[in-house]
Amino acid sequence: PHRYDRYHGTFGIPLVSMQLEVGRSGTALSLGMSNGPTTTLQEMNDGSFQTMDATGLALEFASDPEDPQGPIQEAFLNYQGTRVPLSRQD
Repeated sequence: PHRYDRYHGTFGIPLVSMQLEVGRSGTALSLGMSNGPTTTLQEMNDGSFQTMDATGLALEFASDPEDPQGPIQEAFLNYQGTRVPLSRQD
């Protein structure tokens, strides 16, 4: 398994009916919104990724302290200075 496999999943944005799809293609992570187009995520540091397009979206992932190598269960969307918690949907 690739180390990015643990980030793969669907994350919901609270209070709106929008989902973020995080996928892995080769050695890169991608981000898609509600079945729309996808963009590549650039790793900034361990657990933090940013889109390389004009949106400037950033995703921050947090590991489960009891299973630090397991699937990511907690994530945050950072956009224009606002940090929004995301809920795992799958």
